[in-house]
Amino acid sequence: MFYEKMKNINETIDVVQPEYIKEFACIGGACPDSCCANWNIVFDEDACRRYENCTDAAIHSCYQMAVQRNVEMAADGTVPYAFVQMTAAQRCPFLLQDGFCLIQRHTEEQNLSETCRTYPRVWHTWGFAYAECSMDVSCPRAAQLILQRQAPLHFLTEKCSAQVLAGYRREDPESELNLWSLQLRNFLIFILQQPVYTIEERLLLANRFFWEAAAPENKLPDKKNALVDRYVELLSDSGQVRELLSHGSAQRVMQLDVLRLLLCHRRQMSGPPVGADFSAAADRVMQRWQLKPDAPVTAESVRAYTMDLAVWRDFIIGYPYMEENYLVNQVFKIVRFTDQPANADGWIQLIFQFALLRLLLMAAIGEAGASFTEAAAVSLIQKTARTVEHNRLYLQQAVKLFAILQMEQSDGMETLIR
Repeated sequence: MFYEKMKNINETIDVVQPEYIKEFACIGGACPDSCCANWNIVFDEDACRRYENCTDAAIHSCYQMAVQRNVEMAADGTVPYAFVQMTAAQRCPFLLQDGFCLIQRHTEEQNLSETCRTYPRVWHTWGFAYAECSMDVSCPRAAQLILQRQAPLHFLTEKCSAQVLAGYRREDPESELNLWSLQLRNFLIFILQQPVYTIEERLLLANRFFWEAAAPENKLPDKKNALVDRYVELLSDSGQVRELLSHGSAQRVMQLDVLRLLLCHRRQMSGPPVGADFSAAADRVMQRWQLKPDAPVTAESVRAYTMDLAVWRDFIIGYPYMEENYLVNQVFKIVRFTDQPANADGWIQLIFQFALLRLLLMAAIGEAGASFTEAAAVSLIQKTARTVEHNRLYLQQAVKLFAILQMEQSDGMETLIR
């Protein structure tokens, strides 16, 4: 086991993380959307052994009553070791009335299972050399720290003992650290943090850069360096950027049709529940633009949709870092460049999530008008992330749909962005 090996190694590791992580602390009973309710909770094998042998009577009794060994594969293809049987109110039995965990209250955070200790953190590691930690906006407190920050996201690098990773779950650990991959990912962040451009212009340019950087013909380091240099020069000339981006056209019918289809699909899927807030947001989309699950998008729907898009753009101008920090956090968390061709699922999922969030926000802002607040936007983004981002099967199916529609390349992603 990776963590068992680390306990016997006197090593340091470079850990990179956004500065907001230093400010994070669970708000317990004040949390409006507890991660210990209405969610599937899994326990790892090591945690189960600890709870089986725990001398605390309350923890041991709750474990014996509520935790079951898993025998079935999850929808995303994984087989968690054990899962928590929720109460009739869909709350974790370990969740106390004050909103904190029985295990953490009676012992310490290190005794939590990998899943519970890690969330909302997301860890990526490369051997014993390098690690990155970010957070999910599906957590209300993390969402506030990321989306309501009145400045661009900055990243800190610290040298830590390798043992700092013990007890945390890692996402898709990699054995080798490719510096060129990190440099390209960081340049995507650089593009997204250029305030002279609108958020859609930045994302369109970042999209073009991603697909060029991932192309097989640009595999060699000198090719990648030349590509970065070309985009640095391009970014310095806003007139040239806007001229370049003006050659594409918005395909509103296809954009709205695909997003409507995927929105309806998420509501019909089995697995993790669709919350009432997300369901209400989806209803608002369908009603506001007179969309039907099984009927073509009409010209009237497109006209109303386009008007609300303009309203959304006006709203975002008033909160210049909300969408930027969302995208930067997502790029840092899920986008990777590798030597494998067409390994672009993370980028495709990011573009799709941005387009879906914008769809839901457009309808909400269009309905509420001037009364729509920053806090309402943050809450909607957080609820959508919980419903969409944590359903890996759904995201995989979205990527497959884009492939079927031949949208899984640069031009197809532009259709979602414009």
